[in-house]
This record gives sequence, structure tokens and C-alpha cells, in this order.
Amino acid sequence: MNEKELIQKMKKKKSYAPYLAEYTRNFAGMYYEYASIHLAYSYYTVFEILSEEPEQEWVKPIIEELNRALALNGEEAIAVISPLRDNIMKVMDNITLYTDLLGIYEHILNRVEYRFREVTVPDLQVTLTRIQQFIFADKDAVVTNDKIKTIVSELPLRMTKQRFYDIITDSLAIYKDSDEAGISNFVYQIRTVAGLKDDLKPVEGLADLSTLVAECRNADYTTMSKEEYDTLRERLEQCTETLTFMVNLYMQIQECINHFYTMQLCKPFVSQTGHAAETADTLTEQIRTHFCDDPQSVLDGCNSYLEELEGKQESVMERVMEYEALLHDVLAECPEDAAMQALATCEKLVSSSIFIDLQEETQSVPATPEFIQKTTSDLLEEFAAFFKNHSAILNRAVMSMVLGTVPVFFNSTQEITEYIEYSLEHCSNTAELCASIDIINMIME
Repeated sequence: MNEKELIQKMKKKKSYAPYLAEYTRNFAGMYYEYASIHLAYSYYTVFEILSEEPEQEWVKPIIEELNRALALNGEEAIAVISPLRDNIMKVMDNITLYTDLLGIYEHILNRVEYRFREVTVPDLQVTLTRIQQFIFADKDAVVTNDKIKTIVSELPLRMTKQRFYDIITDSLAIYKDSDEAGISNFVYQIRTVAGLKDDLKPVEGLADLSTLVAECRNADYTTMSKEEYDTLRERLEQCTETLTFMVNLYMQIQECINHFYTMQLCKPFVSQTGHAAETADTLTEQIRTHFCDDPQSVLDGCNSYLEELEGKQESVMERVMEYEALLHDVLAECPEDAAMQALATCEKLVSSSIFIDLQEETQSVPATPEFIQKTTSDLLEEFAAFFKNHSAILNRAVMSMVLGTVPVFFNSTQEITEYIEYSLEHCSNTAELCASIDIINMIME
């Protein structure tokens, strides 16, 4: 029977076991085809990026390991690709800490900049009306909430620490019906965005990053001169640009790893591969074997393969989604089946969460009230210690970053309006007010 007929029959039956062999064979074939095409595109992108920016010494050992893995098969390939994947996850975790930390100082410098400008405060009522129209223009609640959080993070902060602590407490209380992992992930996100995590490690390719962070942390933003501002801003922008480049390249490399990993897991269960997969495999191999050749010549040689693969990935994904819909039900009935275990891992690897932990426990532990209370208390104590040891301007920036991360804490549109109005009208710092309004206007454009 064909793929769709199999799915229809499985949906009607109480047991999946009679169809298991055919289901896993079909599904593994789809995953292999999808992954091979995605690998080809991502690998091509990596090669293209490095052809335009060849002086990237920090990434060369990673590319060498990736290319070594691509020449292998099965367990040998996985033995190389798995630790490489883990290593990139650690590097990306560290880069994320730096990126969020620099985001806090960029937030501060954006406001300091306006001390060196001639500014005039615009009509606040007009500004308020524009913000309201922007926030409530969409009917989609998710979109509206994202807009609210974005605006709140840029408004002048006029909030007591106690109110901030209450918002954190209420945000964690939302997780009362969740599990411990969900709460821990949320707290990790808050700590990262707030710059509370201090276990920063050097970043290969950015030797002066730690020095820059120290300079930002110790800068006196209240008395900072124009020259000091320009110097720090320039260095911050250069580092941010480099970090952004690194993140984009690491993401493409991780995409290559994830999809090559998927192919290796599926291979033992695939009876034959389709033409699209063979084309993709040929494209990948052509790039790998000519990785050190003239870049333009290699890129030109890929055009015919890319044209042939156009639209294939989307059509395969439609088939994959039908089979994925039954994956967890079949896995629950056949948890010891090797093919099903491989397919479950593949589902993670081809997902949009490219840095997902493959070893993460799937069994959830319900979050008790005691766990939530302890987690909340520990986080608030950490914030209190941070605020005590840092300047008011840095503390306000941290609070703004966090308010843009936690769930929306307003109960009505009236509360939102009043909060925005209060923030604008009670900001006595003209530079900060004008900076915030200009940044919000750019967001709303």
C-alpha cells in the first residue's frame, strides 16, 4: 500500500504493531530524503559564507571536523558528529550569554547618546495614541503580547524594585501546572537576559570580548563624555557585528550536523533513496571534495543541482508531517523498537530547535508549590544582590530587559495604557525620554 493508505489504516486500528515495519521504513526514507536536501542547502550556505569571509581562523577546526564526518558513514560518522554537535552547543550557550549582556549595555548607550544631541520632547499624547494603535492593530493575541513586551522593554522605566519582584513572582506562579524543567528553562532565560550568569568563557575569534564587557560594566554612564561614548559605542558595535556573524555561521553548521546525523540514524532502515536524495548527496559530496578549490568555480558547479532540488524539500516535509503525527503514539506502543527510537531522535534533529539537547529526559517532574517558591526566592535573592552592587542606570536596563521577556503582566487594555502614559509623563530625563520615543517609533515603522 502507498504512504497515505498506510497512515489511514493505522489511524483506524487499535494496534500499530502489524504496520510497524512498513511505517518505520517509509518514515525513515522520508526523513533521509528531507535531511539530505536540507544538508545540501545548509552546507552550500556554509561554503558560500566562508568564500565571502575566508579569514575566519576560529571556525577552521570545526569545518575540518564536519568535512571529516561527511566522508564517513554509520557509527563512525556519528562518533565524530555527536561530540562536534555538543561542542557547538556549549559555544553557542556562551555566545548567547555575551550577546544578551551586550544587549543590556547597548540599551544604556542608546539613551546616553541623546545627551549629546539637541532634542525636543514630542507631543506625549500623540506618542501614546500611536503606541496604542500599534499594539492593538492585530487581532492575534500572541502578536499583540509580543508587541506589548517589546514596547515595555524600551519605555523609560519608572518602577520600584518591589513591583519588579512582584512581576517576577507572578510570572513564575503561572507555571504552577507545569513541570520542573519548564520552570528551570524559564529562569535560565531570565538570568541570561538579565546578565546574572557570570560564568562567561573566552570566545574563540573574539579575544577582546571579555575586556569589552569589563569596560561596559565599569563605565560611568552618568558622567561619560562624548569621546568616551563614541569609543565604547564603536567597540560594542564591532563586537556585536562579529557575534552576529558567528551565530549565523554556527547555526548553519549545526543545521548541517543535525541533518547529517538524521541521515546516519535513518540509513539502516531505508531500503532505497529517491532521486532528490541522490541529487542532494551528490551536491554535498561535490562541495566536500572541492572545499579548498576556487570558491566561485565550486559555487558555479552547484547551480544545476540546486535548480533540480528546488521545491523538493517542501513536498517531502508535507509527507513527513503526516507520519510525525503518529510518531509518539506508535512509540508509546513500541518503545523498545530500534527504528522507532531512531525516528524519535530524528524528530528532534529536524525540528526548528537546532540546539535541542538530544539526551534531555522526556519524563517530566511536576513542579510542586515548594519547588516554585524555592526557585522564586533564589532568583529574587540573586536580583537583590545584583542591584545592590550595581548602578541605578544598569539596574534599570536589566529590569527593562527582563520585562521584555516575562509574560505580559497587565490585566486589561486600560492597565497597558496607564502604564505607558505613566512611563512617558514621569520621565524627567529628557535624553532618556527622547531616546525611548525614537526607538519605539523605529520599532513601529
